[in-house]
Amino acid sequence: MANLAAKDFERLQETVLDLKTQKYQLEDHNRKQKNALGDAQAKITVLEQELAKAQKSIQKSKKATEVQELVKTNESLQRKLLSQEEDFRHQNQTLLTELSKLVTTNEKLEQEIKVLQVKDQPGCDVPNGPLTLELQELTDANVKLQADLAQAGKIHEAELMTLRQNLQRVNAENVKLKVTAQEKHDLESGLHPIDHQGRESPELCEVKTTAQVSFHRENSISTSVPDGMLLQDRISILEGENLRLSHENQGLSKKSDDRIMDLESALKSANIDKQTLQTQLQHGFTAFEDFKTRKGVELNELEQQNHELKAQLNAMEESVRKISGEKIEIQDEKEKRSKDLANALEEKATLQAEYEETVKLSDKRKKTLDEMAITIQTKIDNYSAKIADLEHELGEKEQVVKSWEEKSDDLQAHNVKVEKILQALTAENESMKVQIVELEESSEEELKKHHQEIEDLQSDQNQTVRTLQTEHELVLRGLNTQLEIANAQRTEFEEQVQGLRQEIEDLHEEKKITEKKGSALLKDLKRQLQSEKHRNEKLQEKMKECFTDPTLTEPGSKEIDPDRSSISSWSMMSGQNEIGEHGGSSTTLPDLTSPVSNPSTHGESLPRDSPPNGGRLSQLSKNGDAQIYLDKIGMLQAERLIMEEKLHMLEASASAMADDLVRKSSLIHHYCMEGRTSVPTTPNNPQHNDKLKNNVKRMMSHLMVHSDAETRSEMLRMQNMLEETLTKNMQLQGDLETLSQEVVRLSKLAISPTALSS
Repeated sequence: MANLAAKDFERLQETVLDLKTQKYQLEDHNRKQKNALGDAQAKITVLEQELAKAQKSIQKSKKATEVQELVKTNESLQRKLLSQEEDFRHQNQTLLTELSKLVTTNEKLEQEIKVLQVKDQPGCDVPNGPLTLELQELTDANVKLQADLAQAGKIHEAELMTLRQNLQRVNAENVKLKVTAQEKHDLESGLHPIDHQGRESPELCEVKTTAQVSFHRENSISTSVPDGMLLQDRISILEGENLRLSHENQGLSKKSDDRIMDLESALKSANIDKQTLQTQLQHGFTAFEDFKTRKGVELNELEQQNHELKAQLNAMEESVRKISGEKIEIQDEKEKRSKDLANALEEKATLQAEYEETVKLSDKRKKTLDEMAITIQTKIDNYSAKIADLEHELGEKEQVVKSWEEKSDDLQAHNVKVEKILQALTAENESMKVQIVELEESSEEELKKHHQEIEDLQSDQNQTVRTLQTEHELVLRGLNTQLEIANAQRTEFEEQVQGLRQEIEDLHEEKKITEKKGSALLKDLKRQLQSEKHRNEKLQEKMKECFTDPTLTEPGSKEIDPDRSSISSWSMMSGQNEIGEHGGSSTTLPDLTSPVSNPSTHGESLPRDSPPNGGRLSQLSKNGDAQIYLDKIGMLQAERLIMEEKLHMLEASASAMADDLVRKSSLIHHYCMEGRTSVPTTPNNPQHNDKLKNNVKRMMSHLMVHSDAETRSEMLRMQNMLEETLTKNMQLQGDLETLSQEVVRLSKLAISPTALSS
């Protein structure tokens, strides 16, 4: 189930990336359209300004004949345009009627096919060969008609674009004609003041006469001498200005004659250019129609993209529902497994098998993480290659734009030439105003429609983007909460592991302390043994001295020999007991009752051996020291035996404790510290589980047989600790699995925006 969930998640992530790429493409397309609309609006404003200037120049113009000719030519061009538009409409109507007929025929044929399918049941085998042939022919015809329709639409769009371009050219030429007419009007208005100044020359004569009269009066009036001087200066200035104005009048008359000749030649050339402009107008209208059809096709494509996005969103919702269902199933399975784990905690073999499974799963998850990283890197490389291709395409498109700009520069140069030629045709555009206004209104209506359609598309795209963003934010929040929970659980598990490690260290320290105590006890006992041996040796020497006393006779010494042999037999028996105890310590623990029973038996052996030697000992009773020595020797021998048995018991118990501690430390080191696992096998194999159970039972029985009450309590405590550590390891492994899955998801989510931004 986890693998299936990962695959579904990858598929969902790929769909999200595709949606994001489509979104960015649509945003780029919208930006381009907005830029194109801004350029078109700027051109419209420029054209409006030129129209205002042209209207002013037309109002000031006086040549009505040229204006009437232009009006007639414009009317003829408009009639041609209207006739072409009507032809296009008729063609479109015919195509639509043919399409509707085809649709109706297709519907009828589909109904007939359905009827035939209902009739053609598995019992009756009626040959339907001709019907299928007719169906194929009709579908082929339908495909051909659709292709013809598409070609006709493309032709219509091309003609509309050419017509629009011609219209723009005609408008530009009209503006240039208006400018030339304005210049002509300015020249004429400049000629009028010159003529006026020429007419003012008799007034200057009158001023001269008045000046002469004033000159004659100078002689009579002596007080008005300075005024006369001023008048003389003014007269001289006015004479110079008169001469200058006369010269300027002659030059201006010559220039006006030359300008009139130039304008007449320009009129002739303008008539020739007018005919070319009419043809260009037709092409412009066709280009305008092409532009309309292209925009319609682009709008249809955008609608199709919106439908595709909606379908992808629906698919994503269905996949999310599937994932939620799988999540519920996984939770149910998790609860079942938790119950199974609670029941299986009693058996160590199943726990170890599950622990091995979790280790394997963690390895697999690591491998999958590495593979995912590799796949993500490959995807990033692919995206970078695609970006390079797109940049190459952008460079090509920029070259195309540069070529169009060069063409526009050429057209501007041509327009400058046309402006020079069409200076005399400014007064003929009064009737063109109404037509241009109508065209502007129609273009404005179309622009408004396009704006509305673009706004609708933008609103739809914004809504889809918002929904996707909200879903993405919700998913991110869920993942963040899951990450926080996983981190909290991880910290708890780490604290528990640290506590367990501390406990294990404490156990090791306790083990060392017990080993030290045992070694110290052994050393003390060995010292006591050595001191007892020295004492026994001294006593034996004293006994030898007593027995070798010269007061005793030779037969008495012979009678004492059996007693000496009995002492040596005691030492031999003690040696045999030591050997037996050493041999038994390897298999079984020594019995605490044995040291009490042994001295009693040895004590009984003395009176049994005493009756045959009674006479000889009675002879020694005279010597009280000998009897005291014998009593002391017997007591010391008994104490020695008891001490030896205690020593052997302590040695055996210490060795058993050391063995138990070694076994326990090896188990702890094996299962907890190193985390080793057995040979990897399938966890669901019942034979493997039975083998593990038998091995664990044998090991536990072997440990339980060779232990006393203290070791049993320690073993129980160690078992509980092992069970707790194993259960915690299982829980940690499950949490690690969930964390690895979430890390994979977050890494994918983090890589997708970086790839898109790059």
